[in-house]
Amino acid sequence: MRYVPVLSTDGEINRNIEKICANIEDFEPVFFSDKDAFVHYLNYEIPEIDIINYSDSEAHIDQTLEAIKSDPWLHYGGSVILYRDINEPELNEQLGGVNIIALIHTSRLNAYLPRVFHVLNQNRSILFQRDIHALLQSNLSGT
Repeated sequence: MRYVPVLSTDGEINRNIEKICANIEDFEPVFFSDKDAFVHYLNYEIPEIDIINYSDSEAHIDQTLEAIKSDPWLHYGGSVILYRDINEPELNEQLGGVNIIALIHTSRLNAYLPRVFHVLNQNRSILFQRDIHALLQSNLSGT
């Protein structure tokens, strides 16, 4: 069983994540509404995947992301970022330094999160290949 910490105070989103995980083998959500408890969990449990509700104004997401970016121990796994009121290019820019697995608009959560979990179940190594594309491209030559 893989535990998936979720930083979100949104009851509807949390219920949806719980339902999705109940239908998918091997993923068990652990919900947090407090950023400090969430970061503490990441630091000591070292989960392979976490979910952050970026649109949650009550969970101090910016401070949480800064903590993740500044602590190399928190770079172990990958993050699924849920968003609502921001466009993806702007969000991608703000999330630089975070190992992002997927950006999911909250309106598409029920369709996309099960797919993400399925892909991760089949290809766990994706989580640990941070910036592999940059490493490969730096060693390629045209001759």
